[in-house]
Amino acid sequence: MKVKLRRLGILDTGKLVAVIYGLISLLLLPLLSLALIITQKEGAGRTMLMLLIYPILGFITGVIGAVIYNLAAKITGGIEMTFYEYGRKRSQQGVAPYVAQGAPSGER
Repeated sequence: MKVKLRRLGILDTGKLVAVIYGLISLLLLPLLSLALIITQKEGAGRTMLMLLIYPILGFITGVIGAVIYNLAAKITGGIEMTFYEYGRKRSQQGVAPYVAQGAPSGER
């Protein structure tokens, strides 16, 4: 089944990227803390600040990226993707794919 990704939800994309960046910052926190301990520099405050700033920057980046994608998708028509259904019996695979409301009838 072929479909086109024509629009990203802007706030949903921002939230998703913020969570991903937050997880990355949690993974980097022990490494940064270890580096601060080894070099004996004070920087715990900056490290904790990074835990807050990195997800915020991720949200902003996600929102900007979604807006840019949506604008580009209006011009190009979006990204064509092919999905494969599995777990169904062969007799059920001939069922017509779902078409979202509002989609032009010629696009599937």
